Amino acid sequence: MDWEMPMFQNKAFRKAVQYLFHLDELNGKMMYNAYYRMVSAFTGTEYENRDLVPYGFNPRKAREHLTAAGFKKRGEDGILVRDDGTRAALTLSYGSKGLERHMTVVKQTFQRFGVELNLRLLEPGTNFRNTLEREYEMTIIGWTTGLFPAPDPYFSSVYTESKNNNNTWAFG
Repeated sequence: MDWEMPMFQNKAFRKAVQYLFHLDELNGKMMYNAYYRMVSAFTGTEYENRDLVPYGFNPRKAREHLTAAGFKKRGEDGILVRDDGTRAALTLSYGSKGLERHMTVVKQTFQRFGVELNLRLLEPGTNFRNTLEREYEMTIIGWTTGLFPAPDPYFSSVYTESKNNNNTWAFG
């Protein structure tokens, strides 16, 4: 999520999106339970936050947060809207055709609960460039780490002032 995008500046909306992501269903039905949810970006290091509790799939909590974000009624197409006409809609960019079947399931789940998720398949290099330049709303990319854990490039406020760095979500 690019926190600079208007929709994601609303913390309640960000939480709702987290609660609508059904990792257990994707993992169980499409990935043969080969994956697990990481809770901390630096698991196993001194930077790991062991107090973090992951968001699980919870439509009721998602709805509470969507309501708190101002999305109280559904439009004619079933997508939630605010009183000012803003739709609960976002675009997910990704750079691998192989992810399309997974993201289609995510899209269908979001749609069921009133959030429109537009899927945007890009050439991998374009998706990576757009991520570095923060030209996305939501994206899927893979990161590797250096030999030693270094959270600053990913989370320090100093990196929100510029683009083309590892703080691709503008977290500060």
